[in-house]
This record gives sequence, structure tokens and C-alpha cells, in this order.
Amino acid sequence: MRTIWLLSGCLLAILALPAQADTRTKITTVSAEYTPLKSSFSEPVSLAGYHFEVNADASRARVVVDYEYRDQWAYMQDNESAGDPGLEPGLVQLPGLTWDPTARAVVYEAQGKRTLCAVQGKPGKEHELKNTGACTVTATASIVDLDDGWEVHHAKALDIWLNAH
Repeated sequence: MRTIWLLSGCLLAILALPAQADTRTKITTVSAEYTPLKSSFSEPVSLAGYHFEVNADASRARVVVDYEYRDQWAYMQDNESAGDPGLEPGLVQLPGLTWDPTARAVVYEAQGKRTLCAVQGKPGKEHELKNTGACTVTATASIVDLDDGWEVHHAKALDIWLNAH
């Protein structure tokens, strides 16, 4: 009986501790549709991936967000020859995201929390970073209002978030 009370007390103590919440920061909003130059149809845009880049001399870091659309590979050669670069990656400089030369890591500091987002593989190879998985980038669908000075139009968009775990 004493063991049950002890276990119950431990469980209550654990449940009473405040949970460490993730830090979620909106980093940009992009159009949810893209119309290739050689097409009359728009394609849905999605998040393809992300990585971190650093400027070690300035102790700065940024997030590079890559986007894709469904038939991107089918249009790629025609679009490049027509001067359409396709979807450009998003380069995002975010307050609190820095290069820590001592830790050899990309660090995100927000809401009193310090998170290692990516680490340098070998000394002297600052551009060779490995994501730790502690910082992820996600996208959520949204609707934005675009005001052309005459009317307000509603458009589909993607909100891009940095999540520090």
C-alpha cells in the first residue's frame, strides 16, 4: 500500500512540473501557388526542405527554405530556357539565430531558451553544417488579404515557421 502512495505522489509531482514548451516563430509568408512561365495553370507550392547557412566572420546565421511545386520537374528545362528561374529559395535572417564559434553551432535564442539548430562537422568547415533536429521548419496553409488600392483580394498562402524543440 505504501508503494502505491509513493508512486502516486511521484506521479503528481511530475505532472505538477511546468512542461517545456516549444518555441514557434513565424519566419515568412509565401504564396501557396506558382504559375510556371510556360504554363497557364498554377501549381500548389509546398515546403521542400531547409538548411542553415553561416557567416562565421560576422557570427551570423540564416535559414534557407526550399519550395517545390507538383510538376516542377516537367517544366524545369522549358522554364530555364525561357528565363524562368522557378521557385527561389527563401533566405531568412531571424533575430536570435546566430553562429556560436565556441560551440561551432547555429544557435537560436528566444523566450529565454537556447537551442542548437545545427553543428559544424569539422573545424574550419563552417559551411558543412549538420541539422541537430532541435530546430525544424514547417508550413501551414493560410489566407492573406492583398490590397491593390482599389479592392481587397484573398489569396492562398503558406506561413513558414521555425520550431525550436
